[in-house]
Amino acid sequence: MTAKLAGPGNRFGRGLSGVYFGTGTRYALGVSGTYVTSDIRLIVVLPDGQWRNSLPERGLHIDIAEDRRQFADNWGSWKDAGGVVTATRENDRVVLDAQSWTKLSLVDGLRTDGVFAREDTLGEWDTRTEPELMLDADGNFEDRAGILSMVGALMDFEALPERLSAEEEAFLESPGGGTYTFHDFTLELQFSDGRARKINVYVLPTDDLRVPQRLVLGGYILVRK
Repeated sequence: MTAKLAGPGNRFGRGLSGVYFGTGTRYALGVSGTYVTSDIRLIVVLPDGQWRNSLPERGLHIDIAEDRRQFADNWGSWKDAGGVVTATRENDRVVLDAQSWTKLSLVDGLRTDGVFAREDTLGEWDTRTEPELMLDADGNFEDRAGILSMVGALMDFEALPERLSAEEEAFLESPGGGTYTFHDFTLELQFSDGRARKINVYVLPTDDLRVPQRLVLGGYILVRK
């Protein structure tokens, strides 16, 4: 049997379809009470009239139909009305316009070299080795000091058993290296020890796609050192 094609389809990224980046505010509850905080929001618009609130944890190089079934509350429909995309999901209404949303560039086939670290923890390691992700232009990566355990989740790994022992969980989260591929807003990692992992990824709209200074990996900003 031929394996089902993963991903959002060959027409993804054409016309109004793609991944849109926007910012907004929300109320959050803190120690001293309620406060207003800023959020980054992503919307995935597919060519078939469906849209998703946020990127899946494993990016878009996945079985989209299965994601729709599993995370139905995140999915809705959209229609083009005079150049403005109106997206509806139950009682929600979202309008995507040029002033509030920016279409992100595809990162398919990206090759870059550099060392990246989590921006929010820079300088907090004292004498300890700072966790870093090394990428090279030949498609190789190295997880230094466990940075990949600080982004995403265990479910990002391929072919996981239903239950994990403590030893198996420690093995999955251990540093390592191998080869990488960018495709459908997914960073696919093939470790040399056989592990395989997918994590959602994108480059900020203000960044240089050829030599990005930041990668947003699993929702965390990694900055080039």
